[in-house]
Parts: sequence; C-alpha cells; structure tokens
Amino acid sequence: IYLPYELTNTGNGTDLFDVAVSDGATGSNLASSARTAYRDTNGNGRPDSGEPELTTLSLGGGDSADIVVAVRVPGTATAGEIAGITLTARARNGTGSFVASSVDDLSPGNGRDTLEGTVESRITITRDAVLALSKTSSHDSANNTITYTLSVTNTGDTAAQDVVLFDGVPAGT
Repeated sequence: IYLPYELTNTGNGTDLFDVAVSDGATGSNLASSARTAYRDTNGNGRPDSGEPELTTLSLGGGDSADIVVAVRVPGTATAGEIAGITLTARARNGTGSFVASSVDDLSPGNGRDTLEGTVESRITITRDAVLALSKTSSHDSANNTITYTLSVTNTGDTAAQDVVLFDGVPAGT
C-alpha cells in the first residue's frame, strides 16, 4: 500500500527534517510486514526506481517535498483488520538536534492523533476490488497540445464492476 504525504518548510531558511515511520496508529489491530518512506521526486504517489529512501530531508524556506510511505501488509491479513501507520517528522529549527513537535500537522484538529509532528493513516483490509489511479501529462509545445493519461490498476481480490472515472479539466484546456 502506498501512502502519499507532503512536507513543507514554512520557514525563511533551509532546515533539516528527520522522517520516521512506525506501526501502531490509533485503532490498528494489524502490524505491517515492513514500512519505508521515500522521496517521491515525480509526485506520482508511488516509490519509483531511483527515488531515495528517506530518513532525513533538507528543504529550503518555502520548499515542499512529496513523500510516499510503502507499507507491506502481511499475506495473512484478513478482511476488516486495520494496519495503522504513523509518519513522524521533526525539524532542527536552527539547532543542532531535531526538536519534538517542531512540525505542524495541518489536518483539522491535528489529525487522528491530535498531535503535532505526526500523521496517522489507517489501512483497512478488504477482499473487494481496490483501484489505484495515477495521472500523468505531457506537453507538446510544437503542436500546442497536452496529453493526459489516466492509469487504473486493480490490486484487490475481486474484479471491479460498473466503474466510472471522471477527470474534470478546466474550461479552455
């Protein structure tokens, strides 16, 4: 399972952040087999070949980085079980060490755990169809065209039926 996040340095200068991923978020009853954070350099929500594993990340003032956490769910998982994942980020804030609660969680109410510096995600196991959608675009400036490609994969145990995809495009596009 891939969980996408964004980390933004809202400060004026460059800062170093540490990033950690752990099991056991609120309401979980299933431990993951493995979990790893990656710098999602192309922003597609998946770890691709060559994208670095993350433990620390340097960001200039106002800069953002896409992060994707890859979670391996055990093959023994059963429908209804919940794997809880916590992403923790800390900044140095101009000090020599990482400072607890130095990263603001912009989720309403600071998210599921109500804490700064952490984001909890829950993965509910299902045996239904599980569709993943990705969108890419390429611009052909010579012909003044943009080609959008939507790719859908079913990673679930059941065939998807009666699926309707809608991709709203701004007027004039």
